[in-house]
Amino acid sequence: MGNYSTLKWFDYLRDDNVIAESVDPNYLHRAYEIELLCRISKTIGGNREETEEDIRGIPRITIVRSPTDAARRISRETEQYYFTNYLVKFQLNSLISSGWYLKHRLLPELAKIKGLNLIKYSRPYEVARGEK
Repeated sequence: MGNYSTLKWFDYLRDDNVIAESVDPNYLHRAYEIELLCRISKTIGGNREETEEDIRGIPRITIVRSPTDAARRISRETEQYYFTNYLVKFQLNSLISSGWYLKHRLLPELAKIKGLNLIKYSRPYEVARGEK
């Protein structure tokens, strides 16, 4: 059936001897999402996929995606530009506010991406909160 060490391991799990996970009562975890309406140049910087990767490279950004609802999704182009919107999810695990992060970290980092122009953005809204 199984060797002795494997059986002992299953006995250990069955006996509820699993070590309890320690929890830091001061740990704070919040996830936010923001919608960005962007103009991406076809001649300056990278293509759309590379621009998305550049956005993902910004500290605390976890997800960059187009809205799943087709009615909210924007995907247009001209000879020089792509116009698209992204839902960007970011995480904060400190006491800084989402507004401060947006103003002092996210927007300046987005401005550094070649070929990306931010047309407008929504207010960040909290999608998950984990306080221990």
